Amino acid sequence: MVQRLPKSYSASVPNGKTALHYAASNHSTEIVEFLIGFECDKNLQDIDGLTPLHIAALKNCGEVVEYLLNKGCAPNMINTKNKKTALHYAASNSSTQVVQILLKFGCEQNLQDINGQTALHYAACNCSTQVGKILLESGCEKNLQDI
Repeated sequence: MVQRLPKSYSASVPNGKTALHYAASNHSTEIVEFLIGFECDKNLQDIDGLTPLHIAALKNCGEVVEYLLNKGCAPNMINTKNKKTALHYAASNSSTQVVQILLKFGCEQNLQDINGQTALHYAACNCSTQVGKILLESGCEKNLQDI
């Protein structure tokens, strides 16, 4: 039955979230792997502009982040509401592991959100010296101004 209904895995509830969004939110790497096997849209945004990668970064789930990136998720996908990327979310949560994974996959560290803030701004606001150091060592522009 599961194999006869693969399109249902991309169906969303009124908030725009799919099963993949929920699996990423719950650190469920095995379920993420299962859903990706049915070729659901890995970069689909919910009504808040969040992709499964954004959610995994927000929830500090490095294993899910790495799996999604290995399967072709767009590392620089911008949230349509606030222009944040997964790197913004990881930096705002002081998640050194997720920041390192995102940078390894080529995430652009100088993208600015709707307020002109970069991941480095978020690291600084949260007093996350480790994340700040990682970003600076990766070549992050330290003089970008926010709004």
